[in-house]
Amino acid sequence: MRVTGPDGRGWRVGRRWLAWWPRTGESISRLVSAGDAVEDSIGAELILQIPLIVVYLLNWAACLLATPFALLDRAIGGPWRVVAVVAGPDGNLQYRGTAGSFEAAGRLADSARTEIASHSAPRSLTPLDLTLRGRTLAKLGASGPPWLRRVADAIFLYYFGRQRP
Repeated sequence: MRVTGPDGRGWRVGRRWLAWWPRTGESISRLVSAGDAVEDSIGAELILQIPLIVVYLLNWAACLLATPFALLDRAIGGPWRVVAVVAGPDGNLQYRGTAGSFEAAGRLADSARTEIASHSAPRSLTPLDLTLRGRTLAKLGASGPPWLRRVADAIFLYYFGRQRP
């Protein structure tokens, strides 16, 4: 459901139904932009963009295949996620919360909507800090075997569009 804060920014608040939300990532967006910059031939642009589209569609397919299992887990007592997202100058800002049941997730989402309408931010949800996730990946890759470092580097590049520090 959409709600507007006193500062005029529009938020999307609700339960997370999918197992995860497939996204393109900064590195893929840059490659698509690079493909747009190639004006010499349409073939070069297609060579750059078709594999990216295939990867994105495979990510969606995996998400849709995993979602029934995530919903089954939530139905037997697993946690429900509540998400609030607003577009910011540096990309989307995301807040998350967890509730023990479907009804509790609904109450948490209603509470977040009320807080956004009055304070411009959901105080009952936790902001998702991507730099924390990056530091976790950096620690994980630094302490593990070489193949794990390569995986951590690829994940970091996918989410942040730059090399790991």
